[in-house]
Amino acid sequence: MKRARDNSLGEGVYYRDDAYAGLVRRLMVIAIDSLFLFVIGVVLWIALLYFAWDIKSGDFHWDPSGVFWLTWLVVAWFYLSVLKPSKWRTVGYRLTGLKIVGIRGQRPSIVRMTFRMLLWLFGPFNLLLDLMWLGADSEHQSLRDCYAGTYVVRCDAEPVGKAQVHLAYYNAFGYSLMYPRVVRPKPLVDAINANV
Repeated sequence: MKRARDNSLGEGVYYRDDAYAGLVRRLMVIAIDSLFLFVIGVVLWIALLYFAWDIKSGDFHWDPSGVFWLTWLVVAWFYLSVLKPSKWRTVGYRLTGLKIVGIRGQRPSIVRMTFRMLLWLFGPFNLLLDLMWLGADSEHQSLRDCYAGTYVVRCDAEPVGKAQVHLAYYNAFGYSLMYPRVVRPKPLVDAINANV
């Protein structure tokens, strides 16, 4: 009797192995985008100090730190969640020739990108664990990408095929992980299953 497969998660796309972003490119993106956000923060802080400073009294009219943090967080969210998946991309993605896509090949939504950003900020993953996972993953996905359902690929990368999305189960680093994963077809296994 042939066993039925659960295809309730639908289909996703996959790319050639050399289309995925490697560790070096990802580290470059992190460094470039972090530097860019730092520079934006410095410029914003200087502008707020200029408007908060009273020349006559030599003191501040108001404390600019609350406005600074709120504005900088909104700018950082916009940069990492709205601009990153757009056609303009972030400075780091543009300089390294990368783009981010969903597991179905579409542009990720703002909600998905916000979730991806929050996974890094509030856990349960940290930068080291994320980068270690990247080196061991066949699709070169970080843990954030696995849970957010995204791939980081070269700009000119096109999907080479579609396959079913199944839940992947892993036990690693003290975590029991489960996330949706595109399961690439194995020609021999598919041929055997077709004859059963």
